[in-house]
Order: sequence, then C-alpha cells, then structure tokens
Amino acid sequence: MKIVYIIHGTYNSAGMERILTIKANYLAETFGYEVIIITTDQRGRKPYYELSNKISHYDLSINFDLYYEYPILKRIFSFLNKQKKCKRKLGLLLNEIKADIVISLMGRVISFLPNINDGSKKVFEYHFSRQVREQMLLESHSSYLKKIVYRRRSNTELKNIKKLDSFVVLTHEDAALWGELPNLNVIPNSTSFFSTYNADLENKYVISVGRMEPQKGYDYLVDIWKPIKEKHPDWKLIVFGNGSKVNDIKQQISFAKMDEVILIKDPTSKIETELLNCSIYLMTSRYEGFPMVLVEAMACGLPVVSFSCPCGPRDIITNNEDGYLVEIGDVKSTSEHLIDLIENKELRKRMGLVARENIKRFSQDEVMKLWNTLFLNLLNEK
Repeated sequence: MKIVYIIHGTYNSAGMERILTIKANYLAETFGYEVIIITTDQRGRKPYYELSNKISHYDLSINFDLYYEYPILKRIFSFLNKQKKCKRKLGLLLNEIKADIVISLMGRVISFLPNINDGSKKVFEYHFSRQVREQMLLESHSSYLKKIVYRRRSNTELKNIKKLDSFVVLTHEDAALWGELPNLNVIPNSTSFFSTYNADLENKYVISVGRMEPQKGYDYLVDIWKPIKEKHPDWKLIVFGNGSKVNDIKQQISFAKMDEVILIKDPTSKIETELLNCSIYLMTSRYEGFPMVLVEAMACGLPVVSFSCPCGPRDIITNNEDGYLVEIGDVKSTSEHLIDLIENKELRKRMGLVARENIKRFSQDEVMKLWNTLFLNLLNEK
C-alpha cells in the first residue's frame, strides 16, 4: 500500500507532528507500506522527531506562513496566490506518486483535494475540536462582517468535508458535534510509548506538560496549589513548557511567593523519564483536541486530575477509577482531589495501576489496527 500524508511541516515539536511521526514510522516499519510525507512550509528545516529512513519527503515550498507578515489586502492576494500554487503543485505531485490513500492534516487543502484525480482515496485527519475551533475563530473575527465571512467559510468547509472518502476525528465527543456525516470515523491518537516501568508514585512531585498559552490554563496553577502548599509544603508541582505566557505565569508564581513549590522548566524530550519520576499528573486545559501527554502519563501508571474540557479528557479518563474529572476553572475541587491523592498513598497507587491498564486501548498496536482497517475498507470500496 502507498500512503501519502500532507502537513504544514515536520519541524515543530507539537503534538500533530509527533503523532504523524509515530504513525508514519509504524506504517513503514511494521506494515511495510510505502509512506510519503508532503509538506508546504518545511523551508529546509529538519524534522523535530526522527522519521524512518524508509519514508520519502517532498516539500512544495508554498510557505503559507510568510503571508501573515503582510498588510491585510496584500495578505489576501498572497494567500489566494499561494493556494492556487499549492493546488497546482500538489496535483502534479500526487498524479506522479499515484498513492492508494492520501491523508491531509491541513484544512486549507481540503477545498481542492477531493478534485485531484490521481486515483487515491482522500482522507482528512482533524486534530481539533469543532466546538472549540468555531468559538476561537468567532472570537478572533470581532466585527459583524468578519463573522458573516467566517460562517460562510465554515459552511463551505463542511461541504468540502462531505466530498472526502473519510473524515477522521479524535474523540467520540467531537464526533457528536459534527452530526450525521456518512464518511465520519473516530480514531484516537496513540500513546508514543507504553513504559516498560511503572512509576512507584513515591516522589512528592505533581507534573504537568504543555505550552504556556491561554489554552493550557496555567493561570489557575497558583490558586490550585495554595491549599496544597499550606497542608503539604514538601510537595512540588513541576511544569514543563514554554510559550508566549511563560513570563506572565512566572511573575504570578513569584508574586504569590510560590517559586519553591511551583517549578517552571523548559520543554523536555525525555518526557517518559520525567513522568516516571512523579506521582500525579495535572491538566488544566480550557480545551484540547486529544491530549497526548495525558495518555502518556497514564501509560506510566500516574493517576490524573484534569479539567473536563472539550475534547479528550472524557474519552480518556474514567472518573473516580483512574483519575478525576472536574469542571473547567473549579480550582477548589481540583485542589481537593490532588490532596486526596497526596494524602492517600494506597488510593494513588490503586488509581495508577488502573490507569496503566485502561490506557492500553490507546497503544500503538491497537490504534494502528483501526487505521489499517479504515485503509483496507477504503481500498475495498475502490
């Protein structure tokens, strides 16, 4: 089988690039499929995550990200030109490759991808939540006219999605938001590893991992940790991440005089080692697509306390069994659940064992079986 993935670039350390690398490597190494990655904005940068040498890579050199530098009118014309260029170059390349399956992780190519007659089945892999994406875009389109434009664009996107052979979302929660689409499939992300070891949950550390952006809700950390510092001053919260709000978060922590108990550290490539060194995972996100690190924490045997944000946590966590789900912004309940786990070692270890067992359904083998079944079904239709 010959499979093509289309993505903006592979140079970022974000979750989408990480997931693509996991899947592409698995398909090439385990199934022996021919895998090709097509990027639009690589610009000579190396992949952040290591790709198998069996995977081919083509860059179209469209460089969509550069048009953001222009004034609004020039930006519009630049985008339209780049879109036209992308359509032409992608069409030529796909007709040369003659793949069986073409999977796009980019929404901007969906308007023309179904119309490229290269003989392949077309799939859109959606890494966001429909509800959250629409809310964000409406908030960023402040004027009435911009809202009308966005609504029209959203309706056009839905029409284009219906033309695809398959539309894949990450959670059942998100699938329900799209309604009855005949081509809709749910395939979650897999964990990038299932640890050989089980965290002993003895160390007095709670861990969180994510970008320092409003989405991740790290502005709640100080209020969450205040009662924990009072009752258990020897416990620490370690957060690995960087981003536009990192200085704001650090200032908030310093102002509250909690520098010694809330530690902000740079992102790490040794996430498994750090998770195994901690005893509880905390997630305070306002929204997610599918929180990979939540799955990875549970794969290391950590119980979790998480906001029940859209989308992901409700599909991953079994409340009161392998972790706790609390309403977004409910710092009081979050603190109480963390204190329960801190004070009750037996509860902590029992939940950690259940988490490690429950999360096996997100192993690479199980998730890639779902993808392979989808591919075979699409080819049988073909």
